[in-house]
Amino acid sequence: MKIAKIILALVVIIFNADIIGATTYKCTIPATTMLEEISNNLIKDYNQKKAVLKDKKALKSYALEVTETTIMPSLDAEYMAKQVIGRYHWNNSKQNDRDAFVATYKKILTDEYTNFLLSNQTKENLLKFYPSRKKSTEHTVVFATINGKKKKTTIGFYLHCVDNTVVENIPYKTWMIYDISVDNISLLDQFKATASSTVRNSGMPGLTRKMKEYYQEKVKKGK
Repeated sequence: MKIAKIILALVVIIFNADIIGATTYKCTIPATTMLEEISNNLIKDYNQKKAVLKDKKALKSYALEVTETTIMPSLDAEYMAKQVIGRYHWNNSKQNDRDAFVATYKKILTDEYTNFLLSNQTKENLLKFYPSRKKSTEHTVVFATINGKKKKTTIGFYLHCVDNTVVENIPYKTWMIYDISVDNISLLDQFKATASSTVRNSGMPGLTRKMKEYYQEKVKKGK
């Protein structure tokens, strides 16, 4: 599976600097409408910003800031972290270990999204969305297709209606993305499989150390 396609999908959907107030969405708003509207607004806005901020450092700083303030409130990183670690290790871990893992996980996601955005051209109407398929009143799936060089890829966005785990004191439940699939292959399942041996042998602190080392190595290389 091409992870870049997953990252592109997340960036295209959620990242829009000029609608900070719209980065959390009430569950009364159809999930498909939410994703579709933000998609085209994002691409138009980013292309305008890119033309103005020609300096690479300024553009990277802008992208990092907006990624942190816009992507994270709609991505349930805490839920994803629990699934990656597993119920046993999560429930038996210390709160500071949980906080350290989630913070590192978010930092890596933010950096990955930002770098991908900076290194790829985006086009309007890149994703074609289809009506959501509700699993229940609090869970839904929205499928979209993206045209690749050789074939069309199907991307699934899995959302649940929950108390927002990122933005505090929101008086209503919001849609949050907790998994993405590409051609029926789950990002969350892939990460769990990759991390499972480290979690078994070294627990959550060991996985956090490994992720920090990975991030620091990327920073050294300027990636």
